Amino acid sequence: FTLSTPRTKALTLSAFKPSMVFLIVLTLLFLWLFHQCYWRTRRYPPGPTPLPLIGNMHTILLEYPGFAPLSRWKAKFGKIFTYWFGTKPIVAVVDYETMHEMFVLDGDTYADRATLAKSVEWYRGGLLGIIDSSGPDWREQRRFALHTLRDLGLGKQAMQERILGEMTALLDVLESECNSTVSVSPIKHFEQSVASVINLVVFGYRFDEHAQHELHRQRQLQQDLVTATRNPLLLLMMVAPPLKQIWPFKAVRDRITEIRDEQFAYFEKNIAEHRSRIDYSNDECDDFCDAYLKEM
Repeated sequence: FTLSTPRTKALTLSAFKPSMVFLIVLTLLFLWLFHQCYWRTRRYPPGPTPLPLIGNMHTILLEYPGFAPLSRWKAKFGKIFTYWFGTKPIVAVVDYETMHEMFVLDGDTYADRATLAKSVEWYRGGLLGIIDSSGPDWREQRRFALHTLRDLGLGKQAMQERILGEMTALLDVLESECNSTVSVSPIKHFEQSVASVINLVVFGYRFDEHAQHELHRQRQLQQDLVTATRNPLLLLMMVAPPLKQIWPFKAVRDRITEIRDEQFAYFEKNIAEHRSRIDYSNDECDDFCDAYLKEM
């Protein structure tokens, strides 16, 4: 009888071990779900309850690109609400008066920005320029851009003359087509005129008959990029980067990389041409690219 007692206790403890493990796992799972669905959201404006890991992406993907759920959340939670892009919270401001108050009247407070750092570093090589930089770097880039654009005639008669010159060329083309038997498509000509003014400021030349092919190719690449980035698989890759090595995620990434490389090649070609002929001893700048290279 005495010898059998320890064996009985051992059997009893052994029988309880799976139940204890299950209880511990269940408790940890509950605490994790509580943190994911409630605790981490308490510091942000109210919004739809996020799911673990994916946040509210499932709702956006089911009604891509997400305008419908954003409208519903605005009606339910008000002019400021939070939704989750994977594990990243996004505070949405969807009221004009509030946006004006926050981003115009109190712009310095909200000058910094959150970025998808890994995605931006993959696509652009770093948090660069006015769009992706933040803090002091962004302020310096913005200050330089505004100063340079003013020197190049922004808001002055010089810019007005450039625009009027482009409009004269546009009217000549439209008049020529109206007098011919071909159908007139003014949209492409308006796009070309706007792009010519921009490119004249940035790189110093317009998209005339000798450079139209560059504009057409860049426009096609931009359309291809928009199509590629609308793929829901890209959103999943942003949340779970390891997916980029798996087909079909890899195919989406490779296509975006291909478009990016061709777009960047256009800019690199123009920058290289400016480097080859720039006169650093002359303070005058013909375009934005010249000014940026001299500032560097």
